[in-house]
Amino acid sequence: MSSRNSETIDWRGCAEQAEGALELQQLEAERDLACAQRDLLQARVAALEIANEDMRGRIKDLEHRDGVKVEDGMQYQLVPKVDPVSAGASTGRFRPSAARPRLCYDGV
Repeated sequence: MSSRNSETIDWRGCAEQAEGALELQQLEAERDLACAQRDLLQARVAALEIANEDMRGRIKDLEHRDGVKVEDGMQYQLVPKVDPVSAGASTGRFRPSAARPRLCYDGV
């Protein structure tokens, strides 16, 4: 009888060991899956950051080309910086009264 009891105890020990090994294997598989998902998310974040930088560059190029500023989905027309001399203005002193249009011709 004692040999039979020892065989039963050994069998239970083997079953417990196998069950523990299976649980460990499942935990390792879950860990590996979580690591793979993390790596995938990191790759997606990197790709989105690159795409975001590319879009910012495109927007700046378009803003520069069209003279339009885009902020929060709204467009604003930029006032171009024009050098008065290169635009054909005289180099003389600017007189505000001369810049106003006259409503009638007074012969002058």
